[in-house]
Amino acid sequence: MKKHFLVLLLLLVSGLSGTGLSAANDEIICKVPAESTCEAPAPYDFKVTTVTTSSISLAWNYSFAGVYFFLSGYDNTASAPLPSVITTGLSYTYTGIPAGHSCTFWVAASYCPDGPPGISVSTFGNTIIIIDDIADLNICPPNITITNPSTSTQYPFCVKHSSTEPPSTLDNVYTGQLSYDGNSLRFGMAFVPSEDAVYIKATTNLSQRFYFPDTDNSYAVCKYVLNTTTGPASNDPDIFTVGCTGYDTDFDDINMRIRFNVSLGSYTYCGNSCPEPEPFAPPIGGGEAEKVLSLEFDRSSNVVPVVLGSPRPNPFQDAVELQYELPAESTVSIQMFDVMGRLLQTVLPSEGPQAAGIYTVRIGGTELPDGQYFLRLQTDSESRVFSVIKQN
Repeated sequence: MKKHFLVLLLLLVSGLSGTGLSAANDEIICKVPAESTCEAPAPYDFKVTTVTTSSISLAWNYSFAGVYFFLSGYDNTASAPLPSVITTGLSYTYTGIPAGHSCTFWVAASYCPDGPPGISVSTFGNTIIIIDDIADLNICPPNITITNPSTSTQYPFCVKHSSTEPPSTLDNVYTGQLSYDGNSLRFGMAFVPSEDAVYIKATTNLSQRFYFPDTDNSYAVCKYVLNTTTGPASNDPDIFTVGCTGYDTDFDDINMRIRFNVSLGSYTYCGNSCPEPEPFAPPIGGGEAEKVLSLEFDRSSNVVPVVLGSPRPNPFQDAVELQYELPAESTVSIQMFDVMGRLLQTVLPSEGPQAAGIYTVRIGGTELPDGQYFLRLQTDSESRVFSVIKQN
């Protein structure tokens, strides 16, 4: 069986719920943020390019030169931060990482050598997608259609774990179907938790023009052969990009994102096991500006918080602040979770809905051990999640 491995880390937090204690020193302050001339837009196409037994290489892109990139990482296995780096280059290699350790990385940009940087984007390493033409998948008949899917949108979906493992036929398969240039493709994706792996396979490809190339990037790309005489070439168009974004809390589903890179008349699918968009979603080969839509979830309201910069300071010692703006009245919840998805504290909800305006919330963390945590900002119709590091 020929297997091509694509390195990804599955973020182990999603769809979180529970109860916790409010921090005694938390407070809400209404104020307008001071303007900064240093914060630059987030880099894009942030990805893992190479993984060895002791190193992970990263790369990203930016629209212009003359900015400083603030890179940070966290060894999730060892519960320890990696050294922070400031560079003007578009790549960096972390060395000395123990084999088998899973890591999370962030990069942000600043116009100033000492910062502060703007909003960060993240990427992950050490779990795999297996591109396998031999594995048997028990696919479902696609029956839900997106008309004219956008090329600037990441569409979330989930794949429920298969009750079987290779070499048996895999079940609970997510199936997608599309047509391009008069040719059709149907593909399936199956999640095997014991291998920390997602199997992807073209199940119907009569033209033999769709293919998944060998790659070390942190996401899988489906390409289309332009010249059937010469075969695959570097100028073949990317049809879609797909990547893992995390587990749900009981590891029963894997959260995924798909982004279409060419114009399609429609995309049809089945087997999506989570109809509501999950908040833990790093961009797939793109920046913070990309829109994320649900495939099946119709929002009844439109109170989307505008986050005015990343949580600060990050890393933090005693407390971290998050500033956001509400365009309309909404109930607001802000909670902190650890890397296992356990609720540590609820800073909000406040009593009753908050009026439209700008707010700063202080989240205390003096008693927390060093490590990685997640803040979730929830309004009536939207969730935003931020990663923060406690480091004394």
